Amino acid sequence: ASKPDAYRLRLERSVPTLLTHRKSLEPKLSERDLQRMPASAHARVGGQGFVDILLPNGPANRPSVVDLRLSHGPPTPPPLPGAAMPRVVMATFPFVERLLWNDDVVFGSVAGAKPEVYDGPFPHGFLAKIEPGRAAELPIELPDWGPVAGSAISIRVTLAPTHEGLVQLSLSWGSWTLAPVAAVRGAGASTVSFHGVASGLPEKGTPLVLRDATASMPPTTPDDTSDDRGAIWIDSVEVRALMPKTDAALAEVEPDVFVRLSVIFATRAEPHFDAPDPVAAAKGADEVILTTTATAAGAARLAAHRSASGVKAVGIPFADVVDRLGYGTCDPEVVGRYLSQLAAAGTKPRFLLLAGDAMRDVVEDPRTSIPTAYGRTMYNGATASDRLFVRAGLEKGVKPPSVGRLPFRDAATMDAYVDRVIAYETKPPADRTRRLVRFVTSEGRFGPLIDTLLQNLFENIVSEEIPPAYDVEVTFASANSAYCWPPSRFHEKVIGGLNEGALFYTYVGHGWAEGFDSLRVGNSRYPILRSADVPQVNVTGTPPAMFVVACTTATFDDPDQTAVGELLLARPHGPLTYWGATRVCHPAFNSFIGRQIAMTIFKDPNRRIGEVLDAAVKGVLEPDPADRGRKLIEFGARQLTPGTVPLERILEEGSWMYTLLGDP
Repeated sequence: ASKPDAYRLRLERSVPTLLTHRKSLEPKLSERDLQRMPASAHARVGGQGFVDILLPNGPANRPSVVDLRLSHGPPTPPPLPGAAMPRVVMATFPFVERLLWNDDVVFGSVAGAKPEVYDGPFPHGFLAKIEPGRAAELPIELPDWGPVAGSAISIRVTLAPTHEGLVQLSLSWGSWTLAPVAAVRGAGASTVSFHGVASGLPEKGTPLVLRDATASMPPTTPDDTSDDRGAIWIDSVEVRALMPKTDAALAEVEPDVFVRLSVIFATRAEPHFDAPDPVAAAKGADEVILTTTATAAGAARLAAHRSASGVKAVGIPFADVVDRLGYGTCDPEVVGRYLSQLAAAGTKPRFLLLAGDAMRDVVEDPRTSIPTAYGRTMYNGATASDRLFVRAGLEKGVKPPSVGRLPFRDAATMDAYVDRVIAYETKPPADRTRRLVRFVTSEGRFGPLIDTLLQNLFENIVSEEIPPAYDVEVTFASANSAYCWPPSRFHEKVIGGLNEGALFYTYVGHGWAEGFDSLRVGNSRYPILRSADVPQVNVTGTPPAMFVVACTTATFDDPDQTAVGELLLARPHGPLTYWGATRVCHPAFNSFIGRQIAMTIFKDPNRRIGEVLDAAVKGVLEPDPADRGRKLIEFGARQLTPGTVPLERILEEGSWMYTLLGDP
């Protein structure tokens, strides 16, 4: 009925692909796919108005989308990097074939306490995980057509170890058993190469077995709390073997080394009509709300409320951004590119709200989820960060907006949250909780010196930074404190205080994905707050902005786990916002950021919560030389750092992992 804007082709590329199309079509790929291709994406102009593009193989379970855009002007060369097209031939002779298995089957953080372990260009999607001293079975099979009996065969394994020092792997495959080989370490991934003869090859269905043969690991530092130390993450397995001649197309990717091609013609592509322009739709907006299908209606109500109160807001389907700026593929830089295009068009939003849950940093369907980005941090390796998500792909000079996330998957939860926000801002409870600031703290257990410094810091914040017009309530989970509630009723006090309401509700202490620390009395433990307690939360007073200075309570990117912060925000009568860490955070950063929030939050009544948090982070990373109180904190912080990572790096990493769940 109408002419399409493009022809869209979805490639599940377990083998390299030769794409043949007319010169009147201009191929477009997402930044994610372009970044995979600089060494092996090639193009050539053929006869009769056709262009060939050779795309390298990617993980079979990470499809690529190629948009063949209709060109309305002179044909343009394909915008792909790479050298000249390699020789493409038919396999009418025996040839050395390169086979590759690199599916993203498991998520691996590659965590460690030392930069040489955790800090590098590691992936976080892996083919397999090998536990220390154990083995992993990989479903790898050689093709029916080879290899030639008695010929040489090599197997190259790319991996990411989680400790410094020597790493060794052994390999067995059917009757094959190859001796342990030491890994060659690189700037990021390491490699192990095995060599043998193609005889007595395994039968179909026989897994390739890799075993950790490392004799011992070097001792770690006392502060190392990283998970999976000693694990080996397998990124890919590459096999090179001599194959007999066969009826197949080959590309010579190295001298005398070939890959078998999958040839795709443009007739396989589907007509595509572009989504509405998300840049034009957000013109002049102070707040942009990126939505999924489930959150779109609630976001529209929230945007109308914001616009009526002086902050022009607009809901934009995240799928439209992916369609127009990612050419159908979501990559970690797509939001940054969107913000850059908005700025170029004269729109510079102060706030960005991601109204959708995250499933790691990739998304198969942008109508159902909105991804995050990953930074690499001490103890954690891959660390979810919406702060980095909005900055990736952002052009120089474009100021990033304050960012928040509503990690909701259904319309009912979104609607309940919007109702809560509108009620809070239009009909706030007329009771004392509107000027009440609550604190719940737990013991540091870092040693007498550090614990005393932290307690003095907390007392100074409460006494000096909070204006006298506000009431303060402190509950301390320490049997030695005058602010300790009776242990058997401590948990009841915490839930009750949250339900009564407060302007701000702050927890400082230890935490994990499923809750806060416990009050310790002798050998007894009295939990402060757990995920299992969340159904009891029903705030009747002022729904508080929660600040949780603790590890891991705001994890939102794990599809197999819902952390306590997510659960609290999703309650129909829960808190207004929840600010917390997505991973294990260093107490040095926690000390700085807790103080900085207290110093910042009462200074400017016109700041919104996202702007308060941004200003606090800036104060941590770019300290005021006149701030004398910081010197004492720096002294204590350096006692907490192991010396392997500079304090400045620890503070930067801390800024990445704290996230705001809620409207900024």
